[in-house]
Amino acid sequence: MRLLAPLLEVWLLQVQRLHGERAETTDAPGGLVICRDLREPRRIRESGRATAPATDIRELLWPMPRAVALQQQGRSVADSELSGLQPLRVDPCTMAFNLTGVREERAAALWSLGHFCWRLCTAAEDTATVADSEACRLNGSAVTVDVEIKSSQGSSGSGLDVHMEEKYQLLFAGVAKLSAASIHGFRRGLETLLQVVEALSGESRSWTWAPGFSNSVPVDLWIEDIPRFPWRGLLLDTARHFAPIQVMESLLFSMAASKLNVLHWHVTDAMSFPLQLESLPQLAQLGSFSASKTYTHADVRHIVALAANLSIRIVPELDMPAHTASWIFGEPETVSNCTHVLPQDPNDAKNRFKARDKLALDISSKRTKKVVSAILKEMAGLFPDEFFHVGGDEVDFRCWTTMPHIAAWMRKKGLGASQALQNFFEHVFQEVKRLGKRPIVWQDAFDQGLRLPKEAVVQPWKCWGSVGPGMPLWPQAEPEAQIGHASAFAATSMGFSTVQSSCWYLDWNSQWTDFYNHTADEGCLEAVGAARHGLGRVRVECSRGETALWSELIDFTNLNCRAWPRAAAVAERLWSEMPGSFSSDEAEVERRLARHSSRLHRQGVALRPLTTSHEDWFEADFALTHKRRNTE
Repeated sequence: MRLLAPLLEVWLLQVQRLHGERAETTDAPGGLVICRDLREPRRIRESGRATAPATDIRELLWPMPRAVALQQQGRSVADSELSGLQPLRVDPCTMAFNLTGVREERAAALWSLGHFCWRLCTAAEDTATVADSEACRLNGSAVTVDVEIKSSQGSSGSGLDVHMEEKYQLLFAGVAKLSAASIHGFRRGLETLLQVVEALSGESRSWTWAPGFSNSVPVDLWIEDIPRFPWRGLLLDTARHFAPIQVMESLLFSMAASKLNVLHWHVTDAMSFPLQLESLPQLAQLGSFSASKTYTHADVRHIVALAANLSIRIVPELDMPAHTASWIFGEPETVSNCTHVLPQDPNDAKNRFKARDKLALDISSKRTKKVVSAILKEMAGLFPDEFFHVGGDEVDFRCWTTMPHIAAWMRKKGLGASQALQNFFEHVFQEVKRLGKRPIVWQDAFDQGLRLPKEAVVQPWKCWGSVGPGMPLWPQAEPEAQIGHASAFAATSMGFSTVQSSCWYLDWNSQWTDFYNHTADEGCLEAVGAARHGLGRVRVECSRGETALWSELIDFTNLNCRAWPRAAAVAERLWSEMPGSFSSDEAEVERRLARHSSRLHRQGVALRPLTTSHEDWFEADFALTHKRRNTE
C-alpha cells in the first residue's frame, strides 16, 4: 500500500499524457517512485551498440555536458588512479527516485519520470513464462536517485519561456542525486541520466572511465551542466506536406532527447492552410490539402501541452505577405493572383513550390488587414509563447507593381514597393504588440530595409554569397561572410536580436559535419564589439539558433530520417561549450553522434547515415527484427 498513492498519481499522469493535458500539481504522501511501478513488467531494451563498445562513458553522452568528472570522496580522480576499476552495473527497472525534495513540481516530475522509465524498458516478451518479479531484472545494482528541484512554480527561471532555467547537477554512483534549479533543468538532467544508465545496464565490458569502485572506494560520476544558448530550435514546415499529429509527437520526443527546446511551427504557406480557425473557417476548408490534413484547436493544444511537458516551447509562424497563395481559395480578396510572376531562375520557374510562392497578399484590399488581424488574434490565443513569427521572406515586388489595381493604389498613396511593404508590416507589428507578443521576421525583410520595432528579432537563413568589408562598420580584420551571417552582423549592429538558421537547412543534402561546423553566434556583433565600433553598449542577443526542416521534398514517411542525426549535431553546437581536447576531435564527435543515433533508433526513430559507414550501428536491432519475422 505504500506505493498506492504514487501509482494512482502516475496513472492519472499517463491519462493526461494521452490526452495532451499538462501535468498539474497534486499532493500525495510518500516520496519514493520505482521505475518498474511506472509501467507493466519490463525488460531492458536490446543494446545494439554503435561501433565497438565504448570503454569511456563520456563517449555515450550527447550533447556533451559542460563539466564531467570522476570523484572519490569529493575530489577529482585522475585517469592514472583508476586502475582496477570495477564499474557500477545498474538495473534500470529497479531504479528508485526519492521525490521528498520536490514539492510544487511533483506532478510534472512524475510525468517526466514515467517518460524516462518508458524508454529504458520495453514490454517483456513471453510474460507467461517469466515471473513478474524477474521480468525486468539484470544482475545489476538497485540505485536510488535523490531528486531536488530548488525553484517553485512562478519563480524566476521556472516559466516556459526564453529565460527558462535548464542547468542541473548529477551525482551518480552508490549515492545518486539529481539537482536542478527548475523542472526544466530536471528534465535535461534526466536525459543525461538515461544515457548513463543505459550504458551501465548493458552487456558487461571493460570500462576504463566510468562510475563504480576503485580499490573498494566508490568512484562517483559528477556532471555539472548548463546550455550555451537558451534558444535551441527546430523549424517544422507543415504546409508544403502535412505532418500528422503522431509524427509531430515523435519529433518532440526526439528533440527532448537531444536537448532542443523550441519547435518553430511553420504552420501555413503557399501550398496549404492547414490550421482550422473559428473566425475564418473557410481558409482551412478550402485552402488545405483535404479535411483530414488540418489541425484543430484541440490538436494544437495537445501539441503545445505535450511540448510543455518536455520543456519545449512552440513558436508559431504565419508567413506573409508572400507565401500566401493558399489563402486565395478561402479569402480571394486578400491575395494578389499574380500567376504571371515566375522565379527568374528557369529551374525554379518549373518548380511548382517556387512558382506558387510568388503570390502575395493584396495590400490594396481593405479585407486583407482585417483577415490578417483575425488570424493573428486566434493564433495568439492558441500559442502562449511570447514570440510570434510573421514571415517577411521572399517578397517579389512584381506581384504588386505588375497588378494594375495594386499599382494604382500605390501611386494614389505615394508608396514605392519598399514603402508599401513597410505600410503592411506596420499594421502587423501593431497587432502583434497589442496581442502581447514579440515579432520575428526572416532576414529578407530586414535586408530590404524594413523598419522594425526595437523588440523585433531577425532570423538569418541564407547560406551563400560573400559580403563583408564593403558593409558599414564591418571589422577590417574579419574575413568575408555568407549573406546570412552578414545579415546577422548588420542586425545586431543595429541592436536587434537574432535567431541564426544560416547553413542549418535540413532539406539540403548536407552532411552532419556541415551543420556541426557552424554556431548560433556567427556574424553577431556583440555588445563589446558594438562599443568598439562607436555604437555604444547596445544590448543584443546572439544566443539563439534553429535548424530548419522544410517540407517541399519531405513528408511523414521520410521526415525523421531527414532530421536525424543532423539535427542532433546542431543540438550539441547549441548546448555544449565543447572545451578541452576530448571533444575537439572530429572522429570522437562522430563516434558519440553514432551512439546517440543508435539510441534514437532504439526509440523508434528513423535515421540517415553519418558521413562514414557504420555498418554495425543497428546490427542487433535488425537481427532481432528478422528473427521475429522468421518465426512468425
